[in-house]
Amino acid sequence: MFAARTVSLKFAKRIPLEPIALCFHKLWSWIKYELGTAVGNFVYPVILAGKLTEAQERKIRQIEPAGELFDRNFRTEASAPQGRRPIDAGSTWKYQHDKCPACLLTRVGSDSEVLCALYAGMIARFPIWKLATHRLILADLGVHQLESPKSKRVRLIRYWIRATTTGDAALFEAVELGILIKKKHKELQDENHRSSHQPSVRPRSVHHSSRPRTPDAKIGPHPRSPTITPHTPLEKVGFRHSGHQARGSSESSRPLLGRQRSNDTLAPHDSITTILTGERTYNPRPQTPTSGPTIVNLPGFPSRAFTSPSAALPPLAPMKARVSSSRNSEASDFSTILSYDNGPTPQRGSDRQMAYNFPKPHRHSVYGGFGYAEKDPFEDADRDEVEGEEGGKASKRSTKWSDLY
Repeated sequence: MFAARTVSLKFAKRIPLEPIALCFHKLWSWIKYELGTAVGNFVYPVILAGKLTEAQERKIRQIEPAGELFDRNFRTEASAPQGRRPIDAGSTWKYQHDKCPACLLTRVGSDSEVLCALYAGMIARFPIWKLATHRLILADLGVHQLESPKSKRVRLIRYWIRATTTGDAALFEAVELGILIKKKHKELQDENHRSSHQPSVRPRSVHHSSRPRTPDAKIGPHPRSPTITPHTPLEKVGFRHSGHQARGSSESSRPLLGRQRSNDTLAPHDSITTILTGERTYNPRPQTPTSGPTIVNLPGFPSRAFTSPSAALPPLAPMKARVSSSRNSEASDFSTILSYDNGPTPQRGSDRQMAYNFPKPHRHSVYGGFGYAEKDPFEDADRDEVEGEEGGKASKRSTKWSDLY
């Protein structure tokens, strides 16, 4: 569909060849990202957790053999998740040596099963605010709410499926599968969150007697068996000791000290009355009026006074600017590995704890980056175009791909 030979003559006359080639290159860049990295990373834990039926797994796993199209190190036997049989597509997805974007797009568009799996994966991994035109929660998300997706990339794949298949049955099933995977992934995240926050409970030791026992200081809490004959039968094993008594008790088991002088006593006897002196009062040093808290210079260590920067904080930005900056800011927890698709360095995502519960996939598969999430490098493709060279009002008109062909 996207090959140069399928472009209509009317469209080719209006646009030079260089912009057409650039358009193919941009399209293939983000489609390769979805096929080779994004979709596989999202659906991998859902597949291994057994959240899908065998037929549903078969549909979403159609993207596995397509990884050979752009990865020369691809191996069929290592492309499937652990415990699953690889999908052998023969030479259908043989590596494209010339890396022609139009040829690559044509080969992807010729397989409707791969397109439907790609569309279902994008529906599953894209946030709801990028899919629905109005606010929805995950429980209310349905097929009818996604008849006109908000994302331009999702709309393109939707039109691509409708142009290459007969009827809307395949498209309807792809949307249903994508919504199901989205809900199962959220369910798996909740289960993982609950299991990681459960306190560890250690079983208590079982005692046959409910009466409290004082452990012997010599032989420990578990004395020897009474059937064992001691070597010294005339004396008991262990030391005599009595329970602890409070200092304020009327009777004391300790004998009174004699009249001789001794320096070995560490604490006075209970019969000795101790008179406490008054507590030392503390007079705080009066603070000098300054513009902010300062660090006082100690004598003998020459240094200048340092004024804390908290005295003059910058004003807070507006709420809209703060929300925008927090949404577009990158995570601070970077990993040390390189990106599998020669893109930006991946960052540890919200599923890093979930990654410890599943086996690590093969690097040269569509699931190779599981456990690491990178900021979507093609997020700008979903934004509205700006009219005019110097900016202006954003265009709110939805792109109709049928107008171009």
